[in-house]
Amino acid sequence: MRILCGYLIKGDTARPCVLTQGHKDRNHRDAQQLERFSRYKKRWLEDTNYSQQYYAAHRTDIRESQRAYYAAHKEEIKKRREGYLAAYRAANPETKGEHRRARRARKATVPHESYTRAEVFALTNGICYLCLEKLQPGWHIDHVKPLVLGGPDILSNVLPACPPCNLAKGSKTLEDFLAGAG
Repeated sequence: MRILCGYLIKGDTARPCVLTQGHKDRNHRDAQQLERFSRYKKRWLEDTNYSQQYYAAHRTDIRESQRAYYAAHKEEIKKRREGYLAAYRAANPETKGEHRRARRARKATVPHESYTRAEVFALTNGICYLCLEKLQPGWHIDHVKPLVLGGPDILSNVLPACPPCNLAKGSKTLEDFLAGAG
């Protein structure tokens, strides 16, 4: 319990304090806001309980209504959903690659840590580690020790490679690839 500029605040509730009355400074406004918030929270909890009870009583009607709406507006909903997905993918290009890498590591039952393409690119300053040429857009992330041979999906096991080199290397280790190329 504490006294704050004319209001006694205890827990989530505030009420006028007998020590001072009517201050219009910041602390007084804060206390009034807290009081309004506690009234709002109480009303919100009542509304939430009512909503839950209403949904429980009318669940089948609500679900039927939702199904009917979806059936009537299926194409519009799909277009809207695709728009959201396209915008998200454009704003977060790393997310798709990260999910794919994590899934491949799980399937191969090897350790996985999160890393970005920028971190991999910076490892060799934009040079393919196999042919030593400058990387072009569309470069690949190559696992030095492949996942299928038990190599972990961690930053210390990946390097940037140009697509022809990475596809030629395939699932070979670096030593096997260099021995076959020489």
